[in-house]
Parts: sequence; structure tokens; C-alpha cells
Amino acid sequence: MKIKIKPMFGNGAPAIVEVGPNETIGSLKEQVGEIYNITNPKEIVLAKDGISMANNKTLSDYGLREGDTIEMTTLSVNGRPSLPSYLYKRIEKEREIVRRNNLPIQYIDGIHWIALVRARKGKWSYRTYKVSIRLPSDYPYSPPFVRFLEKVSPPHPNIYSNGHVCTSTLSSRNWNPDFNLCTVYDTLRQVLENPNYRSPVPSYLRENRRKESLMPNNLWGWNLEEFARELERNLRRR
Repeated sequence: MKIKIKPMFGNGAPAIVEVGPNETIGSLKEQVGEIYNITNPKEIVLAKDGISMANNKTLSDYGLREGDTIEMTTLSVNGRPSLPSYLYKRIEKEREIVRRNNLPIQYIDGIHWIALVRARKGKWSYRTYKVSIRLPSDYPYSPPFVRFLEKVSPPHPNIYSNGHVCTSTLSSRNWNPDFNLCTVYDTLRQVLENPNYRSPVPSYLRENRRKESLMPNNLWGWNLEEFARELERNLRRR
């Protein structure tokens, strides 16, 4: 099968590689290294939907199919940083913030972190959730990409079924460059502790449209089905 490799640094063009479903990620890194002239495959980081892929896993382990895209970044390219110098400095600052505040956030690589988030109250306080935090190349001027890696149960009105989070703080419109990983962690915990039932995601509406105790029968003049469809249309336009 053919998959696309998408570089997340510089102006590198995407590449199409032909692989088998049982090929390991480590073997794929060697192919990618030849394509992009990266002499040390260990410096290559491959990710699917913002999640770093382990060398000993196979493509089928990650459910990859024909035409799927894998994101690629590196710790360095030909001895030079693959990320902007200011971002490296910011990452070091973030690591210090995490250490100083004793936050349960694990540094994975240059742009990828894993947070363990648990609410202090409410119906989602009985479990610790693993959340992926991926920094964009223009961080902190743009918000990080955040996604819950485990199913949130019971369903949360502000968390999509794929784990993405709907909160104004982490949106491009309201994000502030002064925010940091401490802000992100506090926001995720606030989402779990204080669900916003007046601004639910479409999947939550569909699952709970018959539960009148959770949601009113009509929102802004729409029934729940119409509101879900309108919300999905708006999301596709972004």
C-alpha cells in the first residue's frame, strides 16, 4: 500500500512511500531517512494524528490504510535543528514550567507531550485520562493540538468521540502567547470539572437527544438533530 509522509518542518515536500502492513515503524524510518537525506533514522519522529509511533510497532498496529498520511519531524536535519530556534528555547522553558509546577506531563520529543489529567470533582473525577499535547511549529503563537487518547466515560458534552476538545481557551481566536502547558493542563481539568452543556459537540447531541434531563428539547430555535447538522457544517468550513 502507498502512504504519504508529510514533513512538519521547513519546506520539505510530502513523499509517497510503498510499504506493507506488517512493516515496522523502525523500518519505515530508514526509508524516510533515505528520501530526506537524514543519516540517523533514530532522529526521525513519525506520528499519526499527533501521536508518536513506536519503532517496534507495525503499520497495521496503528490501523494505517492506503492513502493515509504520517507526519514526520526530526530532532535534527543534517546536524541542524529541524524546528525554529525560538521554539527550542520555548520547549526548554515549558519543561521548566512543568517541573516547577510538578505537573503530570511527560515530555516525549521536541513537540509531543503526554498529560495525565484527572478532575478533582464531578462525574469524571474517578479516572485519570491520558491526553496528547502536540505543539505547532509557530507555538506559542498558535495553540497546541490536544486530544484525549482514551474514551471519556460517561460521554462529555465538550469532548468529541475522537478525543478532540471543544474549549474556547485552546481555540485560535482566544489563545494567548503568554499561555503555556500549565494553562493547557488547567484548562483540560476545568473542562472535565465544569462541562458546558449549552455548547455541546454534535456527537454528544446525537447520543443524548432523547435525554431531556441533560439537554433541552430545543436550542436557539433548532431541534437537536438540526443543531447537530448545522454545527458539523460549520466545523467543515473551518
